[in-house]
Amino acid sequence: MKVTFEENYKVFYTVEEYEQAKAVIQSEKQYDDETPSGWAKYAVEEVHDKYGWCVDVLKASARTAKNRRIWDQYVWITYDSGEEHHTGMMDVWIEGIAKTTKGFLEFGAYLSDIWLAGSQPFGQHMYTRFYEPKE
Repeated sequence: MKVTFEENYKVFYTVEEYEQAKAVIQSEKQYDDETPSGWAKYAVEEVHDKYGWCVDVLKASARTAKNRRIWDQYVWITYDSGEEHHTGMMDVWIEGIAKTTKGFLEFGAYLSDIWLAGSQPFGQHMYTRFYEPKE
């Protein structure tokens, strides 16, 4: 999956966190075949009771972000040297806009939360803003 590192966030990262962000990007590039839209669709479908079925993701993107609830969720290994790159509190933030049967949804969620969606209450960790159509 293509994960971006936004330059304007660089001022909020330490040198170590910058290296961790690069490791997350490399891990996702190498191991995750899903697109940001695919993960976004899965995330919105997990909270469908509140926002409606028939999810159509209009726009989605993925970027690195800090998540204080995880530690080393991604580990990327350089196979030539066997060196491990640990990622600390770095995660991937999936955000976008989707159309459902009840209206439009602006949303964001950490990829590590999306992975665990079936085994934990997921909606409480997801940013959502719902827009109902005007009649």
